[in-house]
Amino acid sequence: MAFTTNSLIVLAFAVSFAAASSYAKLPEYCGHHQHRCLSGKCIDITLVCDNVKDCKDGSDEQTCQCPDERFGLFCREKCFCSNNATCHAITGNCTCLPGWIGPRCNLPCPIGHYGRHCAEVCSCSSNGLCDHITGECRCNEGWTGPRCEKPCSASIARSFGLSCRSICNCANNASCDSISGYCQCDSILGYTGEFCEQPCKEGHWGPNCNSTCFDCRHGSHCDRFTGRCICTPGYIGPKCEQRCPRGRWGLDCSQKCNCQNDGQCNHIDGKCICLPGQVGGQCERSCGEDRFGIDCFSQCQCEPALGDHCDIATGRCRCRAGFTGEKCDQPCSNDKFGPNCQYDCRCKFGVCNKETGACDCQYGWYGPTCSMKREIQRIFLYKPLPKVSFLPKKGSY
Repeated sequence: MAFTTNSLIVLAFAVSFAAASSYAKLPEYCGHHQHRCLSGKCIDITLVCDNVKDCKDGSDEQTCQCPDERFGLFCREKCFCSNNATCHAITGNCTCLPGWIGPRCNLPCPIGHYGRHCAEVCSCSSNGLCDHITGECRCNEGWTGPRCEKPCSASIARSFGLSCRSICNCANNASCDSISGYCQCDSILGYTGEFCEQPCKEGHWGPNCNSTCFDCRHGSHCDRFTGRCICTPGYIGPKCEQRCPRGRWGLDCSQKCNCQNDGQCNHIDGKCICLPGQVGGQCERSCGEDRFGIDCFSQCQCEPALGDHCDIATGRCRCRAGFTGEKCDQPCSNDKFGPNCQYDCRCKFGVCNKETGACDCQYGWYGPTCSMKREIQRIFLYKPLPKVSFLPKKGSY
């Protein structure tokens, strides 16, 4: 608002002087730091133009309109208030707006305070500063909440930065640094890389793939999340170093073998490994009469007239009684008899029958083993000697 010399309202000092002549009983003038009301009453100069009528006639508030940045008698003095503060029309003292202090209102409230005369105490956490005017918390990067008490991730999923306005681009649900947005692969298992997008390489596992796997064997590999050896079928143990026990096969040795006739199953795929002489998916069949060995691959070589079919496991011929040899073409020796000449003869004084083992005793012996001797007198009774041999000589009678 502009004022001319002719239109300028005389301020409180001039009014006080003019009113003194009409109040004879009142003091002729007021003190240097006082204001004279129209009634003649003297009040402190600081009470003038404070929006409070301290004079009953209100004269202390009637002439307070100086142009901006001016004060004093006839608004001759220049104000030096900053930050939109108002200066007292009489004294020129600055009345600061909230958030400012100092003679000229040029100083913000000290940290931790805000408001009018900086009398209010901030409630912000250490993760932010409060506005010195309003007290509103201004959060550091990575923090949010009324008091800056929450990290970005706790308020807005996958956010970071100033006011949590930026969104993380980390893969596999990895968290990011609430300030920089850097992907934190150590917050998840089994992945690494700039964005935690790369699975661990073989031999590594754990957060950010920083851990080294065990010595996993037999083609197994370690789990990139737990570090545990994941065994291939047919093996178990912490390092997959043990084959499945007999009768079990497959992944984790969880399958039961179903092989017959003492066949063993392969510890990896469960396929039956038959003993010689047995065939079939479960080793349930024996070789035919003319075959033997593993998978019944070999052919028997036995002489048909002298023996039966061969042993299905070994191929050894099963010879007829009285014969032996690979082809059953050799008769038993004098001290052997029976099939394949497998029994010992027990004839002491006689010849053993090579088929049955029966003893054909020598003259003068008898019994199952020809071990019993005949008495001589009985021999003469039942089988007399030739007459010639036993004729008496002349003169012997």
